[in-house]
Amino acid sequence: MKTTLMQASEILEDKFKIKPQKTKLYLYDDIQEFLSKTKNPQAQSMFISKDLSAHVPKNRLDLILHEYHGHGLYCEQANYGKQMVLHEQNIDKMSKKQLAEALFIHKHLKPDFEGHALWTEDFVLTQLRRFDILESRLQELNNLSFNSRFHRNLKTYRDIYNRIKQFEQENGIFELWYSLGFPRQFDKQTLFDITKEKLGTRYKNLIFLIHFGSNNQNGDIDLCAILEDNVKLDEYKHSRTIDISQFNYSDFLKRIDLFDIPITQPLLTGNLIYGNKKDFNKLKIKLKNKKPNKRAIAHLHRRSRWCFDYATKYFSNQPITLTNLEITLSNLTYAISFYEFAQRYRNNGRVIAMDELDSQLFKEIRTKLKNIEKEIDISNINHLILKVRELLEYK
Repeated sequence: MKTTLMQASEILEDKFKIKPQKTKLYLYDDIQEFLSKTKNPQAQSMFISKDLSAHVPKNRLDLILHEYHGHGLYCEQANYGKQMVLHEQNIDKMSKKQLAEALFIHKHLKPDFEGHALWTEDFVLTQLRRFDILESRLQELNNLSFNSRFHRNLKTYRDIYNRIKQFEQENGIFELWYSLGFPRQFDKQTLFDITKEKLGTRYKNLIFLIHFGSNNQNGDIDLCAILEDNVKLDEYKHSRTIDISQFNYSDFLKRIDLFDIPITQPLLTGNLIYGNKKDFNKLKIKLKNKKPNKRAIAHLHRRSRWCFDYATKYFSNQPITLTNLEITLSNLTYAISFYEFAQRYRNNGRVIAMDELDSQLFKEIRTKLKNIEKEIDISNINHLILKVRELLEYK
């Protein structure tokens, strides 16, 4: 068993660059004596977040993966997991209001907490080729009830498993993992693995892969993929964790001439993850030596107007959700960026990067975007739309 546990940790570390380190594992010949002294004596196994301890029957590899590698890793590394541990450790010092808020968050996020552990079982058992255990476990999940007033459509633990597997199938393993609040990784192998997963077989048509933006482990991963001509591109999809833009090579070159920000930003500030470094540097030098002309400035103004119109229409026509507000604010920042770049290029003959913008409104909206989880103020967003409209002189 010890060897298998080490293999399981190595599988997770190889894929996601993290493994349980603080969690303690307790294996029992007969776990019922321990469980009988807890608030949930009918459980099969148990994880205690207060002291990061996993209590499991020694003959159940699936439950070991669930409690130790699933809940343990989540509480050590995921954003909400770490917060949950702090709540448990400071429960005697919390006010009634704080306790109510903590309980509300926990009940709301419990499908993610349990879903991650179930997914970890599935992922590691599949890698270990222990399909017999996995098949038996999935049958068992059909009979394990789950009750939540926040998620009434989830009746069993199999429903939770199906929910998280559907997200994986639609978005990929890495986006699933990071969406659960785990730290992003920026090593070249991980970035390339993410791209391979997103592109599928089309990664063979990759010319350049560029990573740009910050290396904030709680932010998003910004990637720019340049593919051969006539290769189908994915429609851009908003993501809070992995932002990968795709361009065909000929279009990429045309957009360089137009000083298009989604092209100039990665080319100026990014690191080449894949592709011919000499050719990449030639394009970067070409861009730096090139002067914006009237056609490029007109293009930036059109892009600014398009982003603003998209933001306002989207905000008016979509339900108020965290994702939809992010899309609105993101398009407002692009509307300002395109406008400010066009204005700068009228008076300055050199290409610039985003960090050279000094627009206070741009910074205000970017701050709102970063802190949107903490504060959703619809009236404030309407106010920001009006301020952008005034800046851009749109009627």
